[in-house]
Amino acid sequence: MTFDDLHRDIDFCCITDDCREDKSTVFTRKLKGKEVVEYDFQSHWERGVEKMRPTMENKECEWRSVSINRNHESIVDYYREKFSTPKKIKRIRDGEIPHLKYCKFKLLRRAGVIKKGENRPPYHCSLFKSDDFSLEKINLISIEVFT
Repeated sequence: MTFDDLHRDIDFCCITDDCREDKSTVFTRKLKGKEVVEYDFQSHWERGVEKMRPTMENKECEWRSVSINRNHESIVDYYREKFSTPKKIKRIRDGEIPHLKYCKFKLLRRAGVIKKGENRPPYHCSLFKSDDFSLEKINLISIEVFT
């Protein structure tokens, strides 16, 4: 597995000894819309979100990773708490609040490596996508509503 794109324009390595390929865990990721699209698995770095760009090396790697969570019994409560506040819900044209969704998935071979989150909820992980990553590298289990 290669990570040349992840390391473009930096002179340190984000893939450390505590990063592992994980094809057995069920993970979750909040979706931006009704279906899973490439944008849902883009990092802040890939989206060009410069205002969130960190200045420290270890945070640069997090900025280039995709935040995902290991599935667990309180994941719905976590998503409700994190994303259901009025400021974070965008109203659609007719004034109704759209359903917020997340997907459950497993990573397939050579999708990337996982690093457990530091100073975050215990189920949080960073996904460092390999150069070969695409939506074909995830096994979509389901799309769930959490509002």
